[in-house]
Amino acid sequence: MHGTADASDGDKVVWNEEGTMMGKPSKTRTTVTMKGKSALDLAFDAQGEGGTWAPMGKESCTKGGG
Repeated sequence: MHGTADASDGDKVVWNEEGTMMGKPSKTRTTVTMKGKSALDLAFDAQGEGGTWAPMGKESCTKGGG
């Protein structure tokens, strides 16, 4: 996969990726949203054959105190 992102929009950056999955061309996007100085949310979407985006998953990350 190869991805690019425009400048951030406030606390959010959207990465658009293109590559190959299971032998077929594919497009995905990853949205990174900062939630303060020590946390962020990730959202993953894939573009279907009809061009519509479908959610693939979400994840939240927080900085540990160690």
